[in-house]
Amino acid sequence: MAGIFGLVLLGGLLSAGVFVLFGSQLAVYAAAAIAPMLVVVGGLWVRRRIASTGTDQTQYTRRRAREVGESFTDVWEKRERIRREYPDVFGDGLGLGLGAVIADLGTAGIDFDRENGAFTLDDVDTLEDINSLATRIEAFDEDLDKAFGERVRQRIQAINRELERIDDLVPASRGPTPADVPDDDWTAAGAQLDDAREVATEQVDSAAETIQNTVGSTDDVDRETVEEQLAEARAAAAADQFGDAVTALLDTRDIVRREGESAFSTVRAALRSLLDTIEASDADEYLTDTDTDVGDIQRAVADLDDAMELSALTEHREATRDVALAIVEELADDLDAVVAKLDRADIPDGYYTVPNAHDRRFTTDLRETSDLQNFEELWVEALNELTAALDALQPKADVVSGYDHVRDVIDTELQATGYVGADDLPVRQHEEQFLGLYYRENPETVSFDIDEPSLSIDGKAETYTVDVTAKFERGGPDRDINITLESDRHTATDTVTTPLVGTTTFTDVPFGEYTIKAIPSGDDFGPAETTAEVDTDSEVSLDLPEVTLQDRVCDGVQEESKQYLDDLEETFDDRFDEEGYLSTGMSYRVEESYIPCLLVLWADRADHGTTQLDDGTVLVYDAETLVGELENVVAYNLEDGESIAFDELRERFLSAPVPDAALADIATAELDDATVADDHLTKS
Repeated sequence: MAGIFGLVLLGGLLSAGVFVLFGSQLAVYAAAAIAPMLVVVGGLWVRRRIASTGTDQTQYTRRRAREVGESFTDVWEKRERIRREYPDVFGDGLGLGLGAVIADLGTAGIDFDRENGAFTLDDVDTLEDINSLATRIEAFDEDLDKAFGERVRQRIQAINRELERIDDLVPASRGPTPADVPDDDWTAAGAQLDDAREVATEQVDSAAETIQNTVGSTDDVDRETVEEQLAEARAAAAADQFGDAVTALLDTRDIVRREGESAFSTVRAALRSLLDTIEASDADEYLTDTDTDVGDIQRAVADLDDAMELSALTEHREATRDVALAIVEELADDLDAVVAKLDRADIPDGYYTVPNAHDRRFTTDLRETSDLQNFEELWVEALNELTAALDALQPKADVVSGYDHVRDVIDTELQATGYVGADDLPVRQHEEQFLGLYYRENPETVSFDIDEPSLSIDGKAETYTVDVTAKFERGGPDRDINITLESDRHTATDTVTTPLVGTTTFTDVPFGEYTIKAIPSGDDFGPAETTAEVDTDSEVSLDLPEVTLQDRVCDGVQEESKQYLDDLEETFDDRFDEEGYLSTGMSYRVEESYIPCLLVLWADRADHGTTQLDDGTVLVYDAETLVGELENVVAYNLEDGESIAFDELRERFLSAPVPDAALADIATAELDDATVADDHLTKS
């Protein structure tokens, strides 16, 4: 192409030169002469060029024929590899007309040698025929993959169909299916066939093991014959003859079914009997670590109805034996622990007797018993003896564990009342055992009535005298104090009246621990309480604490009230200056439950007096002002010996409605020339 372009360019340059040198007319003549000359020169040059590079049509056709021959050689090698690796699938060929293709190749000049898989070129046919052969070889290559894939699908389907015949011997295993085989990749198709054969071989081997396990569970089957047929089945599977392998397995299965049916029925009946016995027993009431539920095994055994399931039946038999052994083993361990606890305990001789079951080794005997019927009989015997032994000794062991505390209770009760019954003990089971053990420790000092049951001592229980003194923190008018002495078994009470100290004596107080309380009348003093162990004549003293008005009204709200006090202090100051006193009957901008405590706290901060009226009203007053008002009344409004009632004082002269008791206290403490009598004031 570059050469032709150069010739065209040269012709144009020559025409342009003629035009410049000689004019347009000669240029036209020159162009007409130059064009044919250039065509001739170009043709000769191209022909020579092609001839010099060897690319004439014949040579191209031979090269194309060689490519076709090489392509067919690759296909032939693929076919031969398939035939070598899968001879049973390949058989006599895949029916693709390979001979016709080889013949057509020879006709076209491509001679193919089947022996060595090589080709030689003779006089090749036309390019059109060669290209047609290339197309046929490509199609043959695709058909080879498809044909092999179809054969593989047929083989896999046949293998799976054979495996379905032994699904009662071995659970189905997921292997390749015909749908898994591709059409366009013979190696992938072959891999699927390999997998299918591997799975099938494993299934045959598993089925053979199932039969062997079944035969191993009974002596009624001819094992030599079975082993021979199973060997034939395995050999057939190894040779990919799965139909023969499955047939051999089924024949063997039928032999086992016929000859093993009696053994299967015997074992299943004995096993179901043992399972029912375990299920009906009360062993679970004694166990904490062993699961006695055999329901799953019972249901599994009920589903077995074929002698070929003898191996599965054997597995359930061993599982049942394990459960039964675990039950006996735990019971035996529990009995050993109970006996060891009693051996270590410091208890009187003869309190218990080691049962025979403790010396027997039931677990060892059961392991050595292979016959299920004998196993069941021995298991029932072991269960009965062990549970009976535990029933006899476990209560005694429980009593020993908690006896120290119960002994103290019995000692206390006998000392206090001389009698102890089952209801007096701090337990709700084994009461008779506790009382019996105490009696064995003290047979000479107590009597044991096993029918009630109860313990008692001869004579009356000892009693003591208790003197109780209750004292106020400060003196005052006579006040009542209620004094109580109380325990679970005995209660006594008395009331004393005293201005400061009161004493009472309780006689015939039984032994024991008592709570002693002193509760004063009124609100000025609080109760006092103590406990005392009365085991001899005793004296008890109680101090009654003073209860201030703040203690009473601020109980439970003091901290919250303090948070409001700073905000309300100015309000209280102004209201007090205006009224001369404050009381809870007045209105304040705060929740009512806080007002009594707030007034008392404010009065304490402002150094004012506080008191509480009979109706519960809290009153805050100025004690100094009140004393001055009383002094003025005595000095200027009363004659010597003249009296004035508190009501008249409050109505005419006092700035705060202070109650009689507060007035009496103030007048008595502060007035030198007046006396207080009842509810009036008298000038001296």
